Parts: sequence; C-alpha cells; structure tokens
Amino acid sequence: MVRSQHYKNCEEARLHQCRCTWCGGALHGWIGWIDLTREAQGSSEREEELRDRAETEWKRYKDPSRRRRRRRQLREQVVDRVRLDLVRWLKGRPQPDLVPSPRLGQTPRRRLDDAGDESASTNTTATDPNLPRQPTPESAAEHIGGPRLPDLQGAGSPPSTSLSLADHAEALADTVARKTWDDLKDEPYLADPEVRRALANHFWCSLFLALAQLVSEFQETLDKIPSTAKSTIKELLRPGNRNSGLDALLTDLVIDKTIDQAWSNLQTALTAGSPLLTMATSKQTVQAFQLLAVFSCPNPDKHQAVRLQAINPLARDVAGAVTDEAKERLLDVFQDQIDDARPEFAAGSPVPGRRVAGAP
Repeated sequence: MVRSQHYKNCEEARLHQCRCTWCGGALHGWIGWIDLTREAQGSSEREEELRDRAETEWKRYKDPSRRRRRRRQLREQVVDRVRLDLVRWLKGRPQPDLVPSPRLGQTPRRRLDDAGDESASTNTTATDPNLPRQPTPESAAEHIGGPRLPDLQGAGSPPSTSLSLADHAEALADTVARKTWDDLKDEPYLADPEVRRALANHFWCSLFLALAQLVSEFQETLDKIPSTAKSTIKELLRPGNRNSGLDALLTDLVIDKTIDQAWSNLQTALTAGSPLLTMATSKQTVQAFQLLAVFSCPNPDKHQAVRLQAINPLARDVAGAVTDEAKERLLDVFQDQIDDARPEFAAGSPVPGRRVAGAP
C-alpha cells in the first residue's frame, strides 16, 4: 500500500538510501538540504549534528584498527561533509541581483551572472508571429505558486526582489521533480511499489545531471534549448545505456513518460516567465542542477556519476564551494575526485594511477 503522507526522513535524507514509494524519490534530500540554506548565518542544530557525525567518522577512519570495518560509514560522511560545505557556501553568497518580473509598463531589468556581468533582458514580446512565444513577465506570478517562493508582487512591495542560487535550484526541483511526480503518481504504470522504488534509486539525480550536461553543452539559458534535446536526455537515462546505472525495472515507457512530463512542466514554467527560472544565466542553471544532483542523490558515495559530474566541477571550478579539507577527504576516500590544486588531473577523469571506486 502506498503511504498516505511523506516521510520527513526522506525529505531530509536522513539515510543514504531511498526506497520511498510515496514520492518515488522525487522529493528526496533536496528539500532538507535547501531548507538548511535558509537558516540564519552560522550552523543550525541539524548542521551541527551532521558535522559532528562526519568529524567523528573521520577520526575513526584515522584509527587503523577501525578503518576497514567502517568503510561504508566513512564514505557516507565524507559526502555529507561536502554537502554541508555547499550549504555553507550558499548561505554566504551575496544575493545575486536576479530581478523578478517587472510590473506592467516597467522596463525589464538587467540580470547578472556570478561575476556581475550584465546582459540585456531578452524578456520582450516578439513582434514576429512566426517566432516562438517569448516568456510573458506579467504571467509569472500566476504560474509559480510553488512552496516557499518569495512574494514577488505583493501589495506595497518594491519593484525588485533579490533571488539566490538556492531559490533558483528549488524552483527547478519544484518544476522538474515535485510537479512531475504530482502529475504522474496516479498513473497505472507507476502503481507497482517496486517501480516507484526503482525511480527512487538514482533516477532523479541522474535527470538533474543530464539537464546540467544539456545546459552546459548548449551554453544557453533553458528557454533557448531546443525541444529535440529531450531525446538526448531519454537516451542518457535508459537502463540499457551502460552509463545510466538505473534499475532495469524502469522500462522505456516509465522513463519516456516521466521525462516528457518533466520537460513539459519546464517549458510551461519558462513560457509563463517564472522569474526564478528565467532570470538565471546558463552558468547559474548548470550549478543549480549540479547542486540538486548532489542534494537529491540517495547515496553519492555509490553513484560515481554524481561525484564526477556534480561534486567535481563544484569543488574544482567554484571558489569556496567546497573546502580544501573536504577535497582532500574526497581524494583520500574515493580516489576519483579532482582537486583544483592538482592540475595534472584532467576534468572528469579518474585520478591517474589510482583505483576508481565502483559505482553505478
């Protein structure tokens, strides 16, 4: 029987696994980790608990008599230490000036990338009827409606509201995962609890990785990526693809229907001009999808693709996102991580001369 309400332990990723039939993994982890970024500057009680656990496990690892016996726990806690670093980094970032939809009659505002470079807003009405419809700023407030999103057009509010990378990541997850699951959870092909558990076993983090790769390769904002790219995502996630690592229970039907719905939801949100999606640069969107892959993955310690394609670039390319101490632990324990202080390691490649930890 499908559970009538969601597990808080699943949302907060209390365990390094997910077999949740209530959400099929769509709500796993990312909710709890993003919520931590909303805490006041400094460590919350939950953060302190996780950090203490990670440090305790590391000390045990340094004790030769315990090292071999607690290998699994160590890998889990090294990953959580990285996640905690990412939470701290998101908390400490200056709020990017991502300005939500302007009020009717106002000139569209600029948007900034992480370096503060300006680009003119493309959020204008198309004059050629044959061109694809451009996002309509005034429709954004009607479309968003997601949980915990800022009040963008409240009475008496200033013309702009500062939005963060965490806000952008949450909006992407709400659109791609939460809404998609809400739309599909009652479909007959998802009735089998084992199929739901198979979805929870790395489908959503793999989808976030595929979307990050797509945006990175096109080097365009989401609204400019052609719909034909959807077929690439499907191929990347098919269980027959040796790199997917997904459960064989996920048939082509399940994968195709889920990706179709996720893509449709994303396009609807973009067309509506949802500011939490449209005001970000392609670079910010890639980072947001990488963060979601790390936060939503049931166990990155066993999912090498998340480590190589999400943790690695965040640790290597984003100043301050992951501490040097955490990077060294990744190198020590997984032997396939890339430290920005080690230029001989090619991006996305295993460390030369070291055994790569097996993973899906």
